[in-house]
Amino acid sequence: MKKNKITMLLLTGALAFTLLTGCGSSGSSYDSSYYDEGMMDSASAGKAASNAEMADVYDYDYEAAYEEAPAEAGSGNVETPDVKDSSRKLITTVNLSAETNDFDNCVNNLTSRVEALGGYIESSEIYNGSKYYYSNNYSSGSRTANFTIRIPADKLNEYLSLVNETTNIVNKSQSVQDVTLDYVDLESHKKALETEEERLLELLAQADNLEDMLTIESRLSDIRYQLESMESQLRTFDNKVDYSTVYLNLSEVIEYTPEPEDPPETFWERVTSGFIDDLNRVWGNLTDFAVWFISHIPTLVVWAIVIILAVIIVRKINNRGLSPEEIREKKEEKRRLKEQRKADKKRMKEMSKQSKDSDPQ
Repeated sequence: MKKNKITMLLLTGALAFTLLTGCGSSGSSYDSSYYDEGMMDSASAGKAASNAEMADVYDYDYEAAYEEAPAEAGSGNVETPDVKDSSRKLITTVNLSAETNDFDNCVNNLTSRVEALGGYIESSEIYNGSKYYYSNNYSSGSRTANFTIRIPADKLNEYLSLVNETTNIVNKSQSVQDVTLDYVDLESHKKALETEEERLLELLAQADNLEDMLTIESRLSDIRYQLESMESQLRTFDNKVDYSTVYLNLSEVIEYTPEPEDPPETFWERVTSGFIDDLNRVWGNLTDFAVWFISHIPTLVVWAIVIILAVIIVRKINNRGLSPEEIREKKEEKRRLKEQRKADKKRMKEMSKQSKDSDPQ
């Protein structure tokens, strides 16, 4: 009779825990990327199974312990569990594309300011540019930089103001994700598992045989694994909420991109602007070619020597086995043929001129 009573109490406790987790999950449409719902389903099933097994293997006055469960694990009137921060949990992400004509100083100012505000640079990539590249507003050797910056949320506007003052922002986008319900839901599940862990530790202390201890420790191992996963997810939430993310793309330019004019440019203004841009492009290409040619003179000299040597070797191969007199006769024959071709061209021009003069008008 006593065992039946204990079994009923344990099953009632499992049902209360299941109802609590069900209420917590219905409070928000939780994203699977933050929490594995399958984990909680297996936890509830494992709870009921382990309670049923433990109810028959040891004698424990669960009724007194269960009287406190409604206040801790939930009851008909479930209160919102305590969370670390009662304010809304907002994750802010900003994307910026900016220009500067003083690349080195701009990069130094922006990066040093990050540290001064208590943030950090998560990743950075700086491209030093090509020495032979030229395109409109980008000079030869233009450089670019890409940064992933983490800034304390309360310092975000201050840092964005600095970027706006230091550079010319050509594109900006900002998004805010509210994860308050997800955060509270995760905290609710964590609180319920902690309550179950306390109960199991009490049962473990009163277990009187090895089988009971193994059953309880197996369930404790599952709970602790789930708690570690939840704590890791909560820390990730806290980091993303406390530190806003700024993706900054910085380009080195000659002149800042002008803001859209109102009214727009006229036809002749557009023609003039396009003509000047094309002249700048041609001049830039000529300059780049001159730089390339001068810097490659050693290579060009080497190639010229190779070509001359190749011509000499080919001539020697063609003249192989000939006497000096035969070589001279061969050169003389080439000279006569060359002169003969010039004479033939001259005669053809004279005949063509005479033919035009003899034609009737």
